[in-house]
Amino acid sequence: MKNKSPSFRGINHILNKVVANLGLDKRLREHTLMNMWPNYVSEIIAQKSRPLFIDSESNLVITASDAVIAQELSMQKRQLLKQLNSTAIALDLEIKGIRFDLKHFHANNNQENSDLNNLEISTPDLPKISKEDLDLLTLSESQKQELSLFEKEMITKLQETKLSSDNIINSSDNALMDRIKKSFERALKLSYWQRINGYPVCSLCNNPTERLHRLNNDNKNLCFVCYLQSK
Repeated sequence: MKNKSPSFRGINHILNKVVANLGLDKRLREHTLMNMWPNYVSEIIAQKSRPLFIDSESNLVITASDAVIAQELSMQKRQLLKQLNSTAIALDLEIKGIRFDLKHFHANNNQENSDLNNLEISTPDLPKISKEDLDLLTLSESQKQELSLFEKEMITKLQETKLSSDNIINSSDNALMDRIKKSFERALKLSYWQRINGYPVCSLCNNPTERLHRLNNDNKNLCFVCYLQSK
């Protein structure tokens, strides 16, 4: 394994001393859903599209690199909604539809053609963590409790759905729950890691983020998702 940066060394020890209770907030659940996008579409489409946020009408807003990709996704709407709803139910989220936004595919990725660049709040260089190193982090006892509670809630939500249709949880459901749990665990680890490594926090959702955006002349500094939802 490559040598770890100073911010990574001893991180597990630090995490075990974090006492802030983040709770199972909605934003963390939304991040979990967004991170599972490659499970719903082909590898090529996953590289050229991504979900942005859930709007006020419970539509999942998806951005794409061009109109061709958006059209292909539009043709898959019914199938995508079915898959997304299975995950959303387990996460206690609601998705009623899908809509597309082609403007923000490059946003939040340091691309010059992003219309959000001039709205970014200057932040110092922040440490990065790879997916491999993130997986190596161990959960603190409080994090394990959060993950355990999340898993119980997820099972309950799926059971309620199955009971309403007189079905039982099957192997396919168990595989889905396992993917959701792993995605949530990664989102939970990243949130804690970003907090203790000095990432700025969104004024609305209180989640750590790599970049902040100013909404008009408001004094609130928002994460990318809250900025889009507030426009």
